[in-house]
Amino acid sequence: MHDAFEQSRRILTLVGPGGVGKTSLAERFAEGWDFTRFHVDLHSASESGHVLQAVAIAVLGFATNPSIDQIAHGIPENEPVLMIFDNAELVSEEVRDVAEGLTQICPDLHVVVTSRRRLESAYESILPVQPLAKEIAAELFCQHAKQRDPTFNRQATEPDVLNLVEKLDGLPLALELAASRTRVLSPSDLLARLDDQSVVLRRRGQDERHSSLDSCVALSVVDLPEPSLNLLRQLALISGPFSLADLEKLLGGLEPLDYVEELVERSLLQAQSGSQRRFRVLDTIRRFVLHAHPPTHNMVVDWGEWLLEKLQSHAPEMLEHLLPQVSRAFAHLIEDDASLAVELLLAAERPLRRAGSLHRVQSMFDAALQNDGLTDRERAHINVARGSLLTNLGAVDDAELVLEKAFSLLPDELENRELRARIFQTRGWLFLGRGEFDDAWDSFEESLNTVPGDADPGLVAHIYGGQTIVCLHHRDPDRAVELAESALDHASRSPDPAQRGRAMGWKANALAASGRFQETALLLKDSLRHFQRASDIASLSNHGLTLAELKLGMGQTDIEDVLEVALPATKIWGAWISQSRALAIEARLNSDLEQAKWAAESVQNLSYYPQRSVLLTLAMIQIEHGEFAAAIITLQTLINSTSDPLEQRWLRGYLIAVKLADNSLRDVDDERLSVSGKSSENQLVVGSYEEFVDPFFRCEYAFHAEPASLIFGGMDLRKTLRIDSEFKEYVLPDQAELSLATRHTLRRFLRFMIERHLESPGRVLELAELMEGGWPEESMTYDSGSQRVYAAIKQLRKAGFGDVVVTGDGGYLIDKELEIEFC
Repeated sequence: MHDAFEQSRRILTLVGPGGVGKTSLAERFAEGWDFTRFHVDLHSASESGHVLQAVAIAVLGFATNPSIDQIAHGIPENEPVLMIFDNAELVSEEVRDVAEGLTQICPDLHVVVTSRRRLESAYESILPVQPLAKEIAAELFCQHAKQRDPTFNRQATEPDVLNLVEKLDGLPLALELAASRTRVLSPSDLLARLDDQSVVLRRRGQDERHSSLDSCVALSVVDLPEPSLNLLRQLALISGPFSLADLEKLLGGLEPLDYVEELVERSLLQAQSGSQRRFRVLDTIRRFVLHAHPPTHNMVVDWGEWLLEKLQSHAPEMLEHLLPQVSRAFAHLIEDDASLAVELLLAAERPLRRAGSLHRVQSMFDAALQNDGLTDRERAHINVARGSLLTNLGAVDDAELVLEKAFSLLPDELENRELRARIFQTRGWLFLGRGEFDDAWDSFEESLNTVPGDADPGLVAHIYGGQTIVCLHHRDPDRAVELAESALDHASRSPDPAQRGRAMGWKANALAASGRFQETALLLKDSLRHFQRASDIASLSNHGLTLAELKLGMGQTDIEDVLEVALPATKIWGAWISQSRALAIEARLNSDLEQAKWAAESVQNLSYYPQRSVLLTLAMIQIEHGEFAAAIITLQTLINSTSDPLEQRWLRGYLIAVKLADNSLRDVDDERLSVSGKSSENQLVVGSYEEFVDPFFRCEYAFHAEPASLIFGGMDLRKTLRIDSEFKEYVLPDQAELSLATRHTLRRFLRFMIERHLESPGRVLELAELMEGGWPEESMTYDSGSQRVYAAIKQLRKAGFGDVVVTGDGGYLIDKELEIEFC
């Protein structure tokens, strides 16, 4: 603000939404200058002449029809004077006239204005006041909470605090009001009650505009023209950013430019910087508008249709913001427009499942089926999706009943061919889950015979993928590779990147069974990139863990690069199968017996396939710790759990080796010959998997056939940031291309961090060092400098450098694992 004030043209206007702290900033700024100060509070000024009277009272101590000349005589001459016009948004035109008149008469007068909109003065400079960054907002919230409740413990509530301050948009007033409730409500309680912010975010004993967040926001809406208010009501339904093109689609081609501009001018709509201008309604404003000015039914329908179009386009960058809106739109629509609600649910159910919201999807299915207005075809669609969900949850018997119900609702075979094919395909995966491979093949064949030529390519890819798994079970890897290639060919025609990632996984399984391990690892790695684009947390977790277990099975210990992807995804997804596998991998890396037991206990009630890798890992760690008797019990549990002779054969091989090591089996030659065809040797022959089974799909990996160097020799899992010599163009580790060619300050700041990283990788740069490096030869206070650093870090992360610039202890740094390559 000091820089903006010194460079301003006599009038500096601080512009920002209500509650962002404009007044506090202006007052704190004024304290740093040796000026004569006048504070003009315009909160109650709403009619012509009120501004001049308020200025007269501040300067002269009285107001009796004052003129600008009379007020100017009361302003000291030949000394710097600062006048603050506070809360000018409702009388901005009169403030502009008075400020311009006084500055022309008084050459030593400087004016600072706080407002939610600019004055539109030729002598005005604008300084947007932004909400606080998340970390700073969390610190401010905790300070206020500690004052209110000395027992408040941030460490115990950290995730909820960060989530809460994000939902409060980093607005200081909202943070203070929320913190005032912490004697009664925890951060988790506050989050749960935020939809009723008119009650939660208010307090007694304050002036009206600061007594509640809603009363503060209401001042921005009070005189909004009806067309602009209606647009704001429509936009309040949307959470997350949107473009002008999005608005045009949402509004059916109507030109929203003038109304958008007015909402931006009033700080009701935030414009985000970037190559394409995007906009966002702050959550605090959205909640107020939805409560005080509810949307019409037509607005909700337009919103639902817009969401549907976005989901059907598979725009991965939007999923993070689209998915939370789906359940809200569904709840609005299911009673009054059930067909649109069902269409929206069917488009969103798979992305929601990928994001880990399985139970939310299940409850939406239940709510839809309770609606009497659905057609039989809509009910059939829902039951097919329900059957798929239940199969993934392991409830295969319930899934079979649901699929039978779906089939019974489709009398016309010709009209419903694709839906019938989807039922057969889902039933095939259900049979795979039960280990009924021949029935699965028949069901997939029936699906192929039923599916029309113009069907969804993702559906056909899933059919071939299922057949790939059946061929792997029947020990026909060459045929499995052919089928997997067909699956990948069809998946490549789908706009959904998750379909391509999944098909890569099927082909990886088939290649591994054929002994082509280097290609296996590369495909698995490539699949992770597609799942990240699709926000498919479940598959990202599973394929990442599969790749990690592949390396682990080869005796590799350098798999942290894979786990960096897999483990966070696991924690976000929250699925017990993935969590157990992750625990087992970490236990294997650390030879941690207790963690391995914990992982094994968490899968004890699951079917054999999810148990297999976890229990085998437990057996290996038990062997390393010399607990041979326990390892024998673990391996025997696995043998008893499978009826497959080949699996029993190699598991018995492990069992015999353990007994040999424990000297608990005296005469094993005959049995060992029946297992391996070799005579026994009194040594422990374990430490690598001969086979591996994915939690959902069976696949044998003959790890002993190839050395680790062959499997992973051609695989580059390093994280590399490529930069041009002038630090303008960047290629990120995920291959995204970014440019800072026109963002000189950010480029200088990032260049400084990268140069320090090259000198000393992993060294944390403290705020003072970052201030000096980012703005050399500029004089600034620590507070203003730290604000610049926080703003630069936020802008870099928003621009796409979130995985490059990371938070350290007391500062920031370039990710220490990142390798820099100049090109």
